[in-house]
Amino acid sequence: MLRVANVRAVVQELETAFPEHRRPEPHEIGRAAIKQLDTGLALTGANIKVVIEHEWVRAEGTAATNTMRDEVIRRLCNVSGSRGVIDRVHLPTAAFFRQGEGGPYKEPSVC
Repeated sequence: MLRVANVRAVVQELETAFPEHRRPEPHEIGRAAIKQLDTGLALTGANIKVVIEHEWVRAEGTAATNTMRDEVIRRLCNVSGSRGVIDRVHLPTAAFFRQGEGGPYKEPSVC
């Protein structure tokens, strides 16, 4: 550090320019979400609808078990280009009480 008489502070202003990254279109995010749901073991008993809104993936519908709902959300968290997943998947009433869940909906999550 250099010491200069009568200088208490030096302000250096830097401006950083990031390259413009191409943001995926909603239909591209939707295709990727459907592909993730179709990958791996079949989600038998799940009736899931995917909605893309402001780069968020919203999963709506029903799943037969809580494990299946968690698997749907886990798969959708792998969709590139999305900000996160909003979980609106609920369980049928009998499965809901049998598994002792705290509620049918979960808060949005950033994966």
